[in-house]
Amino acid sequence: MDRSDALHLIQHLTVWANGDQRAPHKPLLVLYSLGRWRRGVTEIPYSDVEKDLTSLLNEFGPPRRTPHPEQPFWRLQNDGLWLVTGVGTLSPPASDRIPLVSDLREKEARGQFTLDFQNALRNNRGLVSEIARMLLANHFPDSLHEDILNAVDLQIEDTDAAGRRRDPRFRTQVLMAYEYRCALCGFQLLLSGAPEA
Repeated sequence: MDRSDALHLIQHLTVWANGDQRAPHKPLLVLYSLGRWRRGVTEIPYSDVEKDLTSLLNEFGPPRRTPHPEQPFWRLQNDGLWLVTGVGTLSPPASDRIPLVSDLREKEARGQFTLDFQNALRNNRGLVSEIARMLLANHFPDSLHEDILNAVDLQIEDTDAAGRRRDPRFRTQVLMAYEYRCALCGFQLLLSGAPEA
């Protein structure tokens, strides 16, 4: 798998949508996994994903009664860049059914990028940053990008359109200077302490 193949898989992630509402589950899982991969963690236990992805979905996803982190953990396999293994037999990824959460826990399910995808990340300098930027641009408002990257502990190369490195503090300084309010109408951009727009 080369750089363009990897980007094609990311660009064509199957994401649940209902009207204008899109589920951020898979994009958040990929960003979270990229953060772990950058720190040398290739296999991620479902127990970690369950806890961490639930927190990410509660913070950056639409309000839901139950976030269901098991859905992207299992269904990301259908996108050709993720593999789930465990002790014992789990349902095949092609089936529409997913294993019970209790099975994922009991069988110590672990998820990881496929070896081909990992090799693409390893062999293409800057690909992790490129993928992260693509996921953020396609699935989240600009105002959340920095917060999401911080939450998944992922640092990316930040450049402007001319290829110059941007100061990562600039956005925070501007928001603080305007007290998280719109400079034109004074609308408060914080909701429960988190920037919304």
